[in-house]
Amino acid sequence: MTANFLDKLGRIFKGKRTQTPADVAELCRTNTSASYDKFWSNEDLVKAYMEPARVESYLFVVNYILSKNYGPRVVDIGFGSGDFFRLLVENAKDRRFEMFGLDYSEAAVKRASQIIPDGKFTTGDVYNLPYPSDYFDQVFCIQTLEHLKDPEKVLREFDRVCKKDGVIIITIPNGDLDDYEGHVNFWSEVEFKGTIAPRNLLDFKIYNESRVFLAVMKPLKG
Repeated sequence: MTANFLDKLGRIFKGKRTQTPADVAELCRTNTSASYDKFWSNEDLVKAYMEPARVESYLFVVNYILSKNYGPRVVDIGFGSGDFFRLLVENAKDRRFEMFGLDYSEAAVKRASQIIPDGKFTTGDVYNLPYPSDYFDQVFCIQTLEHLKDPEKVLREFDRVCKKDGVIIITIPNGDLDDYEGHVNFWSEVEFKGTIAPRNLLDFKIYNESRVFLAVMKPLKG
């Protein structure tokens, strides 16, 4: 969550008998499914969350994906609001994707299923993905890995479910500029490249005023 987003909460809740901005920020910091159920079920919060900077960040990744000829079976791990997939669909033109998504929030699954009716969304454990091995052409993890306490275990699951000729696409905040209390990982560029090694890094971009890293890699197979 950015400072601009938290500032918006003050305007959203001013004069309303509901959760205060501080309450909502605390919900996000706890990183629990219950806290995010409360978050993703509140459309005022989701609208504030989808601030212009976040939409711009998502569109950067969407346009990158659409500029490539990667395969159509895709999964978004930790999809949250579902708006990343929504933007992908809206900009895909004649491209079609078979969309899957996993989150630990039931409210996230409900919301994503409403805005992407053809998607296959489920709750589950990011450390034990409920998908077959070598199943996906593209594995997305958009602004989620920084929340997770055992990123290497998650990366091994990404390796497992991604096809040998598929790609894993991850975005995270630049840890040198990130101070959000709900994050547990604050990687610099060098540190993050070390975390994803020895996977074959196909591309690495820094965007959104140097605040976000995009890494595209091949899965590590045994």
